[in-house]
Amino acid sequence: HTRVTEEALAFIERSKDAPFYLNLNWTIPHTNNEAGHVEKNGQEVPDWGIYKDKDWPEPEKGFAAMVTLMDSDTGRILDLLAKLGIAEDTLVIFTSDNGPHQEGGHKVDFFDSNGPLKGHKRSLHDGGIRVPMIAYWPGTVKPGISDHVSAFWDWMPTACELAGIESWEKTDGLSFAALLLGKEQKKCDYLFWRWSRFRAIRIDHWKGVATDGKLALYDLRNDLGEENDLAAQHPKIATKMKKIISELEYQNPALNMKSFLILALFLLPFANAEDARPNVLLITVDDMSADSLGCFGSKLKNTSPRTDQLARESLRFRHAHVCVANCYPSRNVMFSGLYPHNNGVEGFYPIKNKYPI
Repeated sequence: HTRVTEEALAFIERSKDAPFYLNLNWTIPHTNNEAGHVEKNGQEVPDWGIYKDKDWPEPEKGFAAMVTLMDSDTGRILDLLAKLGIAEDTLVIFTSDNGPHQEGGHKVDFFDSNGPLKGHKRSLHDGGIRVPMIAYWPGTVKPGISDHVSAFWDWMPTACELAGIESWEKTDGLSFAALLLGKEQKKCDYLFWRWSRFRAIRIDHWKGVATDGKLALYDLRNDLGEENDLAAQHPKIATKMKKIISELEYQNPALNMKSFLILALFLLPFANAEDARPNVLLITVDDMSADSLGCFGSKLKNTSPRTDQLARESLRFRHAHVCVANCYPSRNVMFSGLYPHNNGVEGFYPIKNKYPI
């Protein structure tokens, strides 16, 4: 984490005189799974800092220390943007690649990391796929709270639109650049998720989760925790969702893992000092739910003061989602604009025998 952060700060310093794109992938508060399996504590940190005297299990001290380290480094980046005089020329997006984990000795319930949401990492319930997202662009993005429903496949078309570059014809995403710029924003017809034997669909406030083909239907307006199955009471909605799942299940993939490189190639024209396009900084943390941040209601008090300050000066998305509740495919989707089964990465590796790297 520290090395990645130092490299990011150095990159910003070097690139301050011309528009730049920086994708900053932090690995915390992800657990060290190897240490978790052997020592039952995968939340390894150099020290517990302000949490050393807390009457908490060691993995929870480590988890809290990671969130605080992440928060401190977020502050360092914001301070550098201000020092260089480029804060108003820079869009900062802060998000996470999936919901909270229950690994390496860390327990989701200890800090109530998923809040009122059901599930956690590797679940298609909202506790696994709904994540924090903050958009900061002083003087351009109006601070507040947005109920716009989005997912990670929307980032590619958004970044391309902000860069003044047309995205390729095939994309599963919808740009939300208009929302950031204070213009009228289109809404997506639905969101679709696929993971193992599970499928999920969201249409407006309706959420369907299918397990082995059997669909449960939830009204997120009144049932944020996805506890009350209303499929029998609303058969037309349930049938519509099943039809969408069937149609999307076997789409033909458009790209392979090379999509990781495409965004960087699209944004190469940024290297022009006369360019009026914004700097773009995408910060993606690892395995952190919205409820791990104070600005989204965390029970970890005073753990994320700089990120909370950032949120107060930003647009907060209450309905931002990942593509699937796992790290690797989520990050790949951001650079392809395609559902995982359309870009070839649904798990830790490309789909066997179909998608070469």
